[in-house]
Amino acid sequence: TPRQLLGEAIVLFALTLIIGMMAAVFVSWHILWIGVVGFLTSVFYTAAPVKFKYRALGEPAVFMIWGPLMIEGAYAVQRQALSLKALIISVPFGVLVALVLFANNMRDIAHDSRQDVRTLGIILGARRSYLLFTGLIVLAYVYVLGMIIAGIMSLWGFLIFLSVPSAIRLLKTFKTEIPDMADALTAQFDTVFGILLILAIFLEATLMHR
Repeated sequence: TPRQLLGEAIVLFALTLIIGMMAAVFVSWHILWIGVVGFLTSVFYTAAPVKFKYRALGEPAVFMIWGPLMIEGAYAVQRQALSLKALIISVPFGVLVALVLFANNMRDIAHDSRQDVRTLGIILGARRSYLLFTGLIVLAYVYVLGMIIAGIMSLWGFLIFLSVPSAIRLLKTFKTEIPDMADALTAQFDTVFGILLILAIFLEATLMHR
């Protein structure tokens, strides 16, 4: 029930707050402000007066939480500092997770338009949403290529291009009709791309800095 869901959410937020405060005290104070921004973004995703979800700001909110905040937070826990490189590398992770939500909103354009919801999919419409979806996937590859050229990532970064066939299949599937499994299919592509990018970072750290 909604009441039970609210109770569970409060308990989980409380546990998160306790863990975050302990990490801020004993590990790095940077975790405090990262946690506060993440907490407020997650609460106001649906809560008034902000309601990111209902103002076509769901995707930017998800990008922020699952990209820069999560990766900088993980880096701060492990290194007790912030990193510009980690922030830069976090961008494709955040973009691709936001695409999972965008795929869901693209699928639900007809349904959401009848509700009190204003999503990015509704604002753009089906055709322009597909073009943006395609453009963001292409941007993820171009962004990683740019990091390689700029020397931010090593040549191991080219591993992510092994996921291109998965991206092409996804875009072909979405071109004619957005399927019911749109979010799950996007998440599968996201997983493949993400694993390859993490592998590239791992190989650079273990093989090139000995």
